[in-house]
Amino acid sequence: MDLPLSVNIPLDYVSDQALRLQLYRRIASIASESELKQLKEEFKDRFGKLIEPVENLFFQLNIRLLGERAGLTSITNEGEQIVLRFPSPPNGAFIPDLPPIGYQTRVGKNSYWMRFDASDDEWKERLVKVLNDIIQK
Repeated sequence: MDLPLSVNIPLDYVSDQALRLQLYRRIASIASESELKQLKEEFKDRFGKLIEPVENLFFQLNIRLLGERAGLTSITNEGEQIVLRFPSPPNGAFIPDLPPIGYQTRVGKNSYWMRFDASDDEWKERLVKVLNDIIQK
């Protein structure tokens, strides 16, 4: 996963290094949206309002979970596109084209390419919608 976001738990949010490492391990082990929601609430209770890099971290975790449910192998930022890739087909295997989904995306053989503009704050919302549409198809 490579999204154009600053994601971390800053020192001024959680100053204890051992605790930050423990939190990163917990984050890496999250396997469901309910676990993600619980951990996000725990962060708010323990450390206060989520600051941007932490909020971005939780957003990226949500995207990872949605991507896994959609069957994607990667979600990357490539220039002005966010690319959602499915596994490559075996050599010589026929794969039908992916269905169009809208939301300023174009279809590749085994991927969707979503337009990305850093000045457009709605790209995150569009990405979630695209992933949910892929899951529902």
